[in-house]
Amino acid sequence: MGPPPAEMIRSLEYSLYWLFSLGTVVSTLFQIRIPTNSGEVNVNLGDPLAIMTALFVLGLAWQARSLSRFWRAPQLLQALGLITIVLAGALARGYAMYGPIDWAIFNRFIGWLILLAYFCSGALIVIVAGRSGMDALLRVLVASVTSLVIWELVRRFLASDFNVALGGLPLPRAEAAAGNPNAFAFQLLMAFAALVAGRDFRTHRTSTARSAAFGGLLLAGMWLAGSRAAAGALAAMIVAIAVMLPTSTDRPLYARKLAFALIVGAIALTMPDLVAALIGGHKTYANLAAGFAALDTTNVQADRIESLRGGLAMWAAHPIFGAGLGAYIHEHIASTGAPLVIHNSPLWIAAEMGVVGLCAFGHLFARIGNALRTERLWAGPDSQAVALASIAALIVMSLAHDLMYQRLLWLILGAATASPLAARAQIRRSIAPLPRDAGEAQEGPHRFGFSNPNSSNRA
Repeated sequence: MGPPPAEMIRSLEYSLYWLFSLGTVVSTLFQIRIPTNSGEVNVNLGDPLAIMTALFVLGLAWQARSLSRFWRAPQLLQALGLITIVLAGALARGYAMYGPIDWAIFNRFIGWLILLAYFCSGALIVIVAGRSGMDALLRVLVASVTSLVIWELVRRFLASDFNVALGGLPLPRAEAAAGNPNAFAFQLLMAFAALVAGRDFRTHRTSTARSAAFGGLLLAGMWLAGSRAAAGALAAMIVAIAVMLPTSTDRPLYARKLAFALIVGAIALTMPDLVAALIGGHKTYANLAAGFAALDTTNVQADRIESLRGGLAMWAAHPIFGAGLGAYIHEHIASTGAPLVIHNSPLWIAAEMGVVGLCAFGHLFARIGNALRTERLWAGPDSQAVALASIAALIVMSLAHDLMYQRLLWLILGAATASPLAARAQIRRSIAPLPRDAGEAQEGPHRFGFSNPNSSNRA
């Protein structure tokens, strides 16, 4: 006899949660851009999946009669709601001053609602599967981004050494499927955060070869993307984990694996061209000539300085509530005919939403940071580490780029801050039978170096 119908339905339901959650992780890496009257709107292949996955979370919340318990950070949803209200007010202010601005309506306001869907999408696999779901999400992210790096290496190898343009000629700075080298660099940063956050990388001596292989390929991708801000963010991320997670990180092993990853990355960049040189006499060394070596910052720096000056002037003119959502790009198009965004996320918030906006976003990250510092039990130490690494990367890289709306960031933060197995505990029924549920919920404490030893140890 087969399984009872009710059990089959629960198993199918559980499988759908995994399929949509992990599918969103992979599809988020593929982005296209659609032109509008005031710039470009980013359309991501993961958006439909993220919206559907968020609906799953809302359905579970309706059954549980609670949504806030799905995340561990106190008042996290209230902080997200506050940002939504501030964005709506800034949109109304911008509309009153300039009329409708496509970039503000679609990219910033509706885009924020899409980010909330990604936040819920990341949380789904954790609230129904606990630490096993978090581990799977991190592994899928690392494997997917590493595959994109391999694709870029193969394309350059074939194009430079054998004149085979696979998928078109590769650009000097790799952008994979992100549509922009800096966006690809941020994807690489998030994947590297997922890698080094794992227990395999930080504590397991038997996984040195595997960790070095994945880490090396991601570092090779960082070279091909050629983002100096991402390189600085990578350094900040590595240091943050070593300093803030002393009790759950074997620092000598951590340093050795990073060194091995650097060696593997160098081999990945040089070996294909060395092999081609031995076989056919080609000596182009295309991989080493790309990325950082091909970086031309003349125009980029001029645009960045112009946007920083314009953003500071706009903030000075509207210090409290800002000039309104989309104000800077609208004024730049009106004066020059070309769109330009502020190349600094905090300054963009200040210029268009003023001190009110800075306080709203600051309140959100303060809530997450406080939970990281004081809560002792998440979905294992990996979730704490990946949240810490992601925020450290965002802080550094957003000083030179507009990165607050990167979908992958919010997906990871949603998963990292989610309460493990919360849906099962709240709905009072097993979504699907899983081994070791209780064991996952009772994982021992993993604290930051500055955490309060008397903090709660509840699941």
